[in-house]
Order: sequence, then structure tokens, then C-alpha cells
Amino acid sequence: MQKSEIDTPKHIDSSSPNYFRLFVYVVAAVIFVVILVATLDLKFLK
Repeated sequence: MQKSEIDTPKHIDSSSPNYFRLFVYVVAAVIFVVILVATLDLKFLK
């Protein structure tokens, strides 16, 4: 029961899949920007 509920959260998929996808894209974009800025800072510092 618990494992199936954790593996497939139906309430998230049915209620707001668009918001969940948007959240994932935003997090990925933020991480990408942070890594990009960090690499640029390292290049400028060197």
C-alpha cells in the first residue's frame, strides 16, 4: 500500500501536473544558471 502510493502519487499527477512540471523546470533552470555563473566566476578569477 505505502510503496505503491509513494511510487505513483496520483493526487499530484491528477490535480496539478502542469505546476509540478513548471516547478521541475524552474529548479533545473536555477541549478543550470548557478553552475554557469560559478564556472564564469572561476574563469574570471583564474
